[in-house]
Amino acid sequence: MTVAFPVERRKAAPLALISLLMAMFHCAPIFPPVVAAAAGLAPRPFMRDFQAFFLAATNYRTGVNPYVLSVTDPPLPPFLYPPTSLPLFLPLSWFSQDVSLLLFELISAACLFYLFFGILKAAEEDSWPWSWRIISIVALTAFYGIAQTLSYGQVNLIATAGLMYAWRSARLGEGNAFRCALGLFVATLIKTYPALLLLAFVVRRDWKVVGCFAALGAVDLAYTWATVPADVWQVYLGEVVPSGRFGVTPRGLSPETLVWSQSLNGALVKLAGVLVTEKIGLAVQIVVVALATLALLLRRHDDHRQFYDLGFGLLMVTAFLIAPLAWSHHYVFLISALACFAGLLSRNPPRSQAWSMMLLLATVAIAVKWPELFAHDLPTRLVMTGPIIGPVVLLAMFMTWSLRARSRQSGATNVSN
Repeated sequence: MTVAFPVERRKAAPLALISLLMAMFHCAPIFPPVVAAAAGLAPRPFMRDFQAFFLAATNYRTGVNPYVLSVTDPPLPPFLYPPTSLPLFLPLSWFSQDVSLLLFELISAACLFYLFFGILKAAEEDSWPWSWRIISIVALTAFYGIAQTLSYGQVNLIATAGLMYAWRSARLGEGNAFRCALGLFVATLIKTYPALLLLAFVVRRDWKVVGCFAALGAVDLAYTWATVPADVWQVYLGEVVPSGRFGVTPRGLSPETLVWSQSLNGALVKLAGVLVTEKIGLAVQIVVVALATLALLLRRHDDHRQFYDLGFGLLMVTAFLIAPLAWSHHYVFLISALACFAGLLSRNPPRSQAWSMMLLLATVAIAVKWPELFAHDLPTRLVMTGPIIGPVVLLAMFMTWSLRARSRQSGATNVSN
């Protein structure tokens, strides 16, 4: 069954205007120096992540191993993405670095506009209370992870737009399988861990989406296999992948960087140490994914909108938490998860206001800039672990909601019998 969520043009226009103004607010500090550099009027601003992507794309085009750890001044982060993502980064090497940076930021700005517009449309479709809409606009406008993503030249906004496209396509029901798979595939190419969202379609037995995703993956893998030398695959599979575990320093990074990861890996390293984290890391990841799977199984017979709001939101938070590395700019991936839970609450309002207050707590914890401390005493490590409060609270809310809805459904069935 296909579900339609019409938003009239007279309502869509102001939503688009608000989204545009919010995107312009975030982009205003970024674009003047980027445009000036592209025009040859000023030196290029240092955006370390973009420059690492540009170097990897150039190496790929010229036949140099993109995983070679280059000595640069200033230092650049290593390229840790899988070889299958290289075709997506390749266009960066078609232009000069200054022009590529401008085009890259323009694409990021367009994706940011789409992300904001998708959130505001979801609020209109699900009839969020006006107080929630105002809070969401304030939170999105002040969202620190967005500003950090743009200033670093990161790809998060492109991947998040892909997730937004996939989520909105999934909510509409049948006939949107390819669009849903395409959005999810783009996000997975860029960040890998969004592949976990396929679990929702497997639980739902939505094999069209799974099949389309597999077909897109096969095409990309075939192209990459034909264009990427064997030594590149050997370095990635033999050195990069083994270092992508809890408690292990990723290849090319210093051990001190682990404490800045905002996932469960970083929290465990700060509180329990590297050795303990390495021992229990895999078990922690398995338990979190197993609990998320159980929550999905309990709700697999819900309608499309209800199930995929739960599925996308729950699995986006799960992917964030089990990722070995999740920096503060990766919090942009949780924006759609917050919208998913807001939709669940607005369509199924609980008696207690505690749910709304917990959603507000998670929103604030995910959106704000946390203090960056450098000492290593226990009180400081506890403060440094603070940013994980938002994702953990949001994960607990999704799982509790699934159990609560299941128990209410069972109670209604018993009454009718």
